[in-house]
Amino acid sequence: MELRRILHAGVAAASILAVAAPPSLAQVAPAAAPRGPLDVRVGQATEFTRVEFRWAGGAAHTAKRDGQTLTLGFNRDARPDLTLLRVVPPKWLKAAEARHAGGRLQVVLTLPEGGDAKVGQADGAIYVNLFEAKAPPPAADAPVRMTQALPPRPDPTPRGGVVRVAAQQTGSQVALSFPWASPNGAAVFRRADAVWIVFDAPAALDISAAPRGIAPLLRMEAIRGADYSALRITTPRNTPVFAANQGSTWTVTFGPGAHTTPAVINVGRDAAAAPAALTAAVAGVTKIVQVTDPAVGDTLTVATALGPSKALPSRREYVEMALLPSAQGLAMEPYAADLAMTVSGDLVSIARPEGLALSPAGAAHRYAAADGAPQPASMPALVNWQDWPKTGSGGFLARYDALMAAAAFEDSKGDNASTDKRMALARFLVGSELAYEAIGVLNALAASDPKARDDAEFRGLRGVAQVMVRRYREAETDFAAPQLAGDPSSALWRSYIAAQGAQWTVAR
Repeated sequence: MELRRILHAGVAAASILAVAAPPSLAQVAPAAAPRGPLDVRVGQATEFTRVEFRWAGGAAHTAKRDGQTLTLGFNRDARPDLTLLRVVPPKWLKAAEARHAGGRLQVVLTLPEGGDAKVGQADGAIYVNLFEAKAPPPAADAPVRMTQALPPRPDPTPRGGVVRVAAQQTGSQVALSFPWASPNGAAVFRRADAVWIVFDAPAALDISAAPRGIAPLLRMEAIRGADYSALRITTPRNTPVFAANQGSTWTVTFGPGAHTTPAVINVGRDAAAAPAALTAAVAGVTKIVQVTDPAVGDTLTVATALGPSKALPSRREYVEMALLPSAQGLAMEPYAADLAMTVSGDLVSIARPEGLALSPAGAAHRYAAADGAPQPASMPALVNWQDWPKTGSGGFLARYDALMAAAAFEDSKGDNASTDKRMALARFLVGSELAYEAIGVLNALAASDPKARDDAEFRGLRGVAQVMVRRYREAETDFAAPQLAGDPSSALWRSYIAAQGAQWTVAR
């Protein structure tokens, strides 16, 4: 259809990396290069403060927390401008200081009492999110409750409590074998650059014989929890992964080649549940465990299962959580603290006390990811640089595909369809600085629904996109629409356009 053609053509011509846009009017055009090797940016939202460190050419970092003092270390040196952090510290920051030692930079952030921080890296920036410390979460086993007792099984842990991992390389494939004393449950799933292999028994995994530092196994880390054992393997994202078992031995294979085809785990809305919940058929499920990711610092919920292998082929993104792609078992990346994963027979259920935010019953599941899409700003010509470009942990393509599918589905309904999904897609594109694509979406919307031109936000959003690509005359036409005559946010854009044409009296 016309909308899908425009979207595919536009994005194919643009970089598909979402760039966090600066929140100031002076930088409404595509952001200029950072001033010097390090650019420090500060953003303030209602519930948290974000500080970004953008290095020209990139940099590695470390983070160390000592009480309310957070120290960021970088492998390069620079003279960062910390004026905003020092003179008027944003919410949840008490003080900031730059230190230099051995040709490297350290930034020391002091948090107030009751403040907390999370350090991460995304979209080419190293960021620190500062926020109010939450109350300690409930015990790990509180939300992970078994609604039906599972039959007892022999302890699969070998004598001595150690599972010695064996490796075999055949061409471009590397196979890791885990010999247990008796059949046990396993889950094998991918999260970003890491593949997790989780077992339902707390044995020690001896990886001394496993190859490391070679493709496709770049790095390995054995983890032992109170009721599970796991291996976290860093491997390129395009590396195929397969899991199979024979008797009490699990084998996980990395790389292209022959493999057994797993059964597909079907996830869908639980028709009998009220409030809304999800259910998945996972044959032979043995346990649900909480696995802490040392790279991110959050906790994943994992359902292990006996063989033969069953998999979730692709990532499923929802408002409150994501289901990760797996080669065996089921893994959930939660966004909400009160999510519960429960087991009844071979069915795994995912729910919240107030219900999940799902599409209406009967809607195609591929449109569910558009729930929680970018919402309108408080004024028709404002851009929410903080929220609109958010991609979630699935990355830009997953977010873009979900919003595009929802917009195309809405467009297919004809003249009387709402415009919510198409406007949400346009907001995401503007927030991601893909202005040409946003203009294409909005023009297609106006062509299919001329009444959209009467909407103040439509005019404001298209005007902003026109400014971003320096089409000032077209932008001026949009901002001159009667719907925006008394809008203060549009007045700022009109003054900006006048200033670009050196019409200083008009700008003033």
